[in-house]
Amino acid sequence: MNNRKKIFVVWLVSLFILSAASFNCAPGFYGEARLFEYPPPLVPVEPARATVVPISQKMSMAVFNFIDQTGHSGAITEGLPDALSTMLFQSNRFSLYDRGQLRHDDYGQLLASWQKHQKHKVITKNQEKPLGSRPFDLSALAGEFNAIVTNVDTILIGAITEIQSSVVTLDYRVVNAWSKTVLYGGQHRIGYSMAGREVDFNREDLRRLVKAIVNAFPNPKAVRTGQVLVQDGKVLTVNLGRRDKILPGLNALIIAPGEQILKTPSGEKIHDVMYLAEGYVKAVYENSCKMVVITATPGEYRDVRVGDYVKLK
Repeated sequence: MNNRKKIFVVWLVSLFILSAASFNCAPGFYGEARLFEYPPPLVPVEPARATVVPISQKMSMAVFNFIDQTGHSGAITEGLPDALSTMLFQSNRFSLYDRGQLRHDDYGQLLASWQKHQKHKVITKNQEKPLGSRPFDLSALAGEFNAIVTNVDTILIGAITEIQSSVVTLDYRVVNAWSKTVLYGGQHRIGYSMAGREVDFNREDLRRLVKAIVNAFPNPKAVRTGQVLVQDGKVLTVNLGRRDKILPGLNALIIAPGEQILKTPSGEKIHDVMYLAEGYVKAVYENSCKMVVITATPGEYRDVRVGDYVKLK
């Protein structure tokens, strides 16, 4: 065989081997060896993360009726929280729960009703029966109260402790609705005048009270966005702390990195923020805090992961 034939045979054999390898012939025909996998292996697709609709994007608040400790505050007890709610809404720092649903079943009334029941009940040999035509149902009142507080971040409660010379003294507290942590409290005097049963409160006094409440909380626009460092069940470690003016009881939104892009039928693109959960601050350290997840989809709080963003409300 001359050299030209040898070269041709080598070229032909090489071409045949490469062709067989490229087409990935079945095992047993050219052995088990494969240079290429076909079809390519499947890449696991990450399951969709459960998202939530936040209670609110601002700090939400319910202003309850104030307890009358003077016994003669009359229309002031209901009129003052109404006027204060309007001022708090106008501050643009809070979203307010409708006062129309708060005038009958609130924290003060719940306690007062329970105390009245304890005072007037008749104890028999086997059971307790409250006096009056309608039995006292503490569980029903507590259920109504819980239905309200689980739809807000904070509640404003207080007591009218003194009325003198057309000035009412109010002791008040802002409380986290979930953890019951007192975020802020104080005492404030508000002037008023009456025409019949109509009460007119001094607007400057109300503004000073609202300013004190607003300034008690860090401005969310001035606080950097934090990140989840550690996730242990519903407890998160976040890189926000005292240096960021974080306080126990503050609420925050937990957001997935990036954004979801949706398309309308007309082709318009909408950038959708993926809210994963809400949480409240449980403990604060110099440069970190512990946060508890409160509104993740039941059983799906594990969708909150290390690296997710945390934005103060």
